[in-house]
Amino acid sequence: RYAGNTTNSQVLLQKRLIGPEFAIDTVSRGEGSHKVVAVWRYEKHRLAPDAPRVYYCSELISDWPESICDAVIKALNATGHKAGPTHTELILDDTLGPTIVEINARFHNQNFPPITQHCLG
Repeated sequence: RYAGNTTNSQVLLQKRLIGPEFAIDTVSRGEGSHKVVAVWRYEKHRLAPDAPRVYYCSELISDWPESICDAVIKALNATGHKAGPTHTELILDDTLGPTIVEINARFHNQNFPPITQHCLG
């Protein structure tokens, strides 16, 4: 149920994905010229054996698998994104390969500019 006590009439299910999780930040301009500006690897841990995994840290990385950036660029083109920032979350699934979890037309939720400047110089 939604807030306001209305009933959901649709459900979206996603296959369980197993593998490392990444956030890919891009900036697009013009007619869909996309540039990857940062790649983050999320690390999650279980606090107890039967507990869900929770975020432990986000690590800004420079040695990412090229396939994840290719998947994000393809997804941006497929959705028609032309200009502005995007923050895309993806899991590099053990059997399916790079799989998009979500695409957001916004900047990363971290305090992105100072973190990136500090990490990359």
